[in-house]
Amino acid sequence: MYPFSTIIKTARSDDILSLLIEIEKILGSKASINVTDECSITFSSRSILLPLELETSAKIEGGKKKKKQGKAALPPPTLPTAENINEMKAAEEYFANDTKRARDSRAALVGAALCYELSIASASSANLNTTALLNKSGDTFNEIGNSLLSSISKISSSKKLILHSATFFFNRALSVSSSTNVALIRCNLAQIMKHRQDFEAAAEHLRLAHLSLVQRTPTNSHTWDVVSNEIAATYLTMGVRKRQKLLSSIVKYGGGSGNNEHKKEEASVVANITKAVEVYKELNNRKQAAAGNYQLALFYSKLSPLQRESVARDYLSKAFACFHDALQFFSTALGEEPSLVIMCMDCANLYAVTDGGILPALCHLSNCAHAFEQKNSLEFVKDTRLWESNMSSLILSVSDVLGKLLLRLLKMDKSDDGVKLIYKEFLQWKASRPRSEIGENHEMERIDFAKLLTALNAMVKTRQKL
Repeated sequence: MYPFSTIIKTARSDDILSLLIEIEKILGSKASINVTDECSITFSSRSILLPLELETSAKIEGGKKKKKQGKAALPPPTLPTAENINEMKAAEEYFANDTKRARDSRAALVGAALCYELSIASASSANLNTTALLNKSGDTFNEIGNSLLSSISKISSSKKLILHSATFFFNRALSVSSSTNVALIRCNLAQIMKHRQDFEAAAEHLRLAHLSLVQRTPTNSHTWDVVSNEIAATYLTMGVRKRQKLLSSIVKYGGGSGNNEHKKEEASVVANITKAVEVYKELNNRKQAAAGNYQLALFYSKLSPLQRESVARDYLSKAFACFHDALQFFSTALGEEPSLVIMCMDCANLYAVTDGGILPALCHLSNCAHAFEQKNSLEFVKDTRLWESNMSSLILSVSDVLGKLLLRLLKMDKSDDGVKLIYKEFLQWKASRPRSEIGENHEMERIDFAKLLTALNAMVKTRQKL
């Protein structure tokens, strides 16, 4: 969520209380905010939920407002079905039971929004410049939308209603704000779309956010980078989701390189993840760029067995290239050792299914030896217990792959003394590591395993020279 600074945040509590009293005196329990020249929305000054009443603005005749149904610029509120009524009740109960400070804060935001509406109307009728008032109004509407968006995780049963209400306020903010604020509002609308699982729409909002800023300048650099990070994350998520859908479809219905529809979907996956990697590189975010390359490597490695032989080799080549790009960062990143080990295992498993790939596979496993003996990593880790637990679990995973690869290598050449020796060391290490002690002494556990991998690395390099 991307909030703005508003006058409400710096106001004294007495000022806020006076504001609320004045609003309730003037407007009573309900008030209207225009959506278009013909259509307005009516809601309680103590509520930020989109109401079920949509009415048109009309001239006041005889002290009464004429009401007639009109067309809104935004999707109209859903009809009050039993489900919608239950959502509304749950949300209203949550907001009613919130802390007094939170309730007053929301009420103050609504109050400020209503006051800005009155000020804008007055200034417009007097032919005065309303730009500053419109921007402040937009800020306030954005804050109301943020308040709603932040409550979704606490009242998931009313998610549809909350998103519907937040969308109204963000769209209202969008209609009156300046370019820099527009970009942040677009980011908030993108969050709404992500909650709705509509990542294409989220990406479009973010594209328009960049468009509103025109280009990166010293004055908008922070906002530009915020939008860029959101764009990259959205494209990466879209790519991964499409990858999962495509692979499931291929496995279930068959296909592969000859299926034109699958080829289009495959190109879309690659385009989305590649776009994310490019944006992360522009931001100098090497970790996320490497993570994107890793996702591409996984995609190509899973597709290769489903292709004919000539195409499969091309996919394997692309997978290894992406693994290489990802490992360039993770092999030296302190605190990222669990990710490094997982990537080395994935790469080793891929080499293991290729002709003559046993030694390269063992080489990649042994290359993560330093990850287990790293002494300074814990300084860069937020949750040291989790890191230690993950590394301990990975020892089991790596040793399982290592044992199978060594056994395959030994069967290929039973006369090789170097392979026999390292396999013997592996069996001794395994035998001296009782299951009951797993995880009890993480540091010694890691150091012993690192020594085994270092010995393996030396053996592999010797054989590769032959």
